[in-house]
Amino acid sequence: MTPQSIAQRILIALIGTTVLCLTPFFLQNYFSLKQYHQETLDQDRQMLGEQAQSSLALPMYNLDSPQLNQVLFSLMKNRSMAGGVIRDIYPPHTIMAAVGRDENWQAIVLNGPPTYPAEYRDQYTLRFQGREIGTLQLYFTDRFFQKVLRESLVNQSLSLLALTFLLCVAMYFVLKKTVIQPLRSVASFALAIGEDEETAQPIRNRNFALEILHVKEALEQMMLQLRSRFHALTQSEEALRESEKRLHHMAHHDTLTDMPNRLLFYDRLEHAIARAARIQGRVAVLFLDVDRFKNVNDTLGHDIGDQLLIRVAQRLKACVRNSDTVARLGGDEFVVILEDLKDQEQAAVVAQKVLTELPRPICIENLELRVTISIGISLFPEDGTHTEELMKNADVAMYQAKEQGRDTYRFFRQDMGTSARKRLSMEHALRVALEQEQFLLHYQPQFNLDTDRISSLEALVRWNHPERGMVSPGEFIPVAEETGLIEPIGAWVLREACRQNRVWMDRGLPVVPVAVNLSARQLRHGVWEPLLMQVLKDTGLPSHLLELEITESLIMENIHTAEDTLRRMMDLGVKLALDDFGSGYSSLAYLRHFPLNKLKIDQAFVRDLMEDSGDAGIIRTIISLGQGLALEVVAEGIEEEAQKLVLKEFGCTSGQGFLLGRPMPAIEIPDWLRKYANE
Repeated sequence: MTPQSIAQRILIALIGTTVLCLTPFFLQNYFSLKQYHQETLDQDRQMLGEQAQSSLALPMYNLDSPQLNQVLFSLMKNRSMAGGVIRDIYPPHTIMAAVGRDENWQAIVLNGPPTYPAEYRDQYTLRFQGREIGTLQLYFTDRFFQKVLRESLVNQSLSLLALTFLLCVAMYFVLKKTVIQPLRSVASFALAIGEDEETAQPIRNRNFALEILHVKEALEQMMLQLRSRFHALTQSEEALRESEKRLHHMAHHDTLTDMPNRLLFYDRLEHAIARAARIQGRVAVLFLDVDRFKNVNDTLGHDIGDQLLIRVAQRLKACVRNSDTVARLGGDEFVVILEDLKDQEQAAVVAQKVLTELPRPICIENLELRVTISIGISLFPEDGTHTEELMKNADVAMYQAKEQGRDTYRFFRQDMGTSARKRLSMEHALRVALEQEQFLLHYQPQFNLDTDRISSLEALVRWNHPERGMVSPGEFIPVAEETGLIEPIGAWVLREACRQNRVWMDRGLPVVPVAVNLSARQLRHGVWEPLLMQVLKDTGLPSHLLELEITESLIMENIHTAEDTLRRMMDLGVKLALDDFGSGYSSLAYLRHFPLNKLKIDQAFVRDLMEDSGDAGIIRTIISLGQGLALEVVAEGIEEEAQKLVLKEFGCTSGQGFLLGRPMPAIEIPDWLRKYANE
């Protein structure tokens, strides 16, 4: 056996060992990468779904198809997206927007049910203010990830071949120096010993054991280097596994509270339902919503709001067992899964515990906050047998709790579903009314009680439904407030009242201010200022002929913000009236700082003026207060001549009510104004 053949065998053995050591690593890395891509796709699906739900709610609510398409196109930037379609919640489920990577996507949607060749299809319900307004279907494909995976496999294979080749070259030169050359030298000397005595003698004196030891040491050094590299690869694999664990946790937990998120919650709820079905047990779903949380964000900022949500989450966890699940769906909405219940009273006990613990003071950055929560409860199997049904019914029960005063809990009942459908139908009808201009204004005059002259007109919105006729404001205004439709309705009222008053001016009728009520949403969202400036500019109505009425309770929600808002309104030249005065909790110390022109006494005091001496005393006090602050005082709800006489005796200068003049359509107002001018 020649030295060359010995070196070749050693080289082959080392190469084989290297390939055997590295191949499992590359295979494991391939499968880990494949799993990582799958989880990334799942995470993209969840992220895009949540992003789409939050981004599409408002444009869907406003039926803004261009904005809906724009949002869908922005989602298509993610390579895992194949397409999406948005449909109206009401039959015939009109397609509001559709987009896809395939050029035939639009034709496929319009010609029938979506059959897009995507590997994954997710469906979501679009909600606005807790109400279902549409459906969203997103289609995903893993073809991009498959392409990346194939490229990764090719790259790893090439890397393995390149690494093996480099090792062969390196080991060849090492073996050549440490094995082949010494062995050739040994062979030459051995041959010389047999042929020449004089040459053999010095060779016999050489230490061949030492040279062989050097060869051994070189081989051991090579093995140490291989072990070191293998250890480094093992550490990289462990780091990759840790990263995968972190990504998995992030995909299934809320980033703010570290609670289970929507994805993990639904998974646990499905398991809880399946387990309860097997053992004939009960499961309760508690849907919780923090009351008036938006006020915290609007007044104190989102940082304080986030800290408050963290504290709320901690208290909710403390109210349930370790085996129960508390999750955050998003915003100020939380859900709880209670398993192994014997009856609904156990769920009621937990709900009452939450209602007791949550209102305790929460201190954040030297602020003492108190919050309450409304809870809706649905039970398996009584109220539903699958996740979506239980969640929907718990949501309906939660809104019922809010309607009944908040800070309470309600179990789902079948009649609640009927009520929710009525509210949804009313909301849809209001949207149609806005589109088809079914609203109109009636005007109620306010009189100077001393001269019996009209001092102003209050614009009151009315709804002339094509089938139901005139719909009571008490029926549709609360729904409009709850759903946010009060903002576009209020904007229409402001514009129409200003336009109509300008028309009367141009016709040469006596000039009087027109009063318009501002809603809480318009003030909180800060939309009033640009709207007011634009309306005054478009209609050409002098600003002093517009009066804005704001309720007392709304102003007292945030005194400092209200004072700034009122001053900005006053700077625009409009008049300001404090409506329903006496029904809230105004502080007289603050009231004197507000830039107001009028105080309007709540009609509840006027109604019982003749029978209740307490109400009479309150009215007398309000009138004295108004006079002391140089404000005009208006009594609302005057329906009897005796009430008018007593109010004049108390010093009230202005009044409004059915006795003086009922709300009337705009066509009747000119005659009243001429009568006012004639007198």
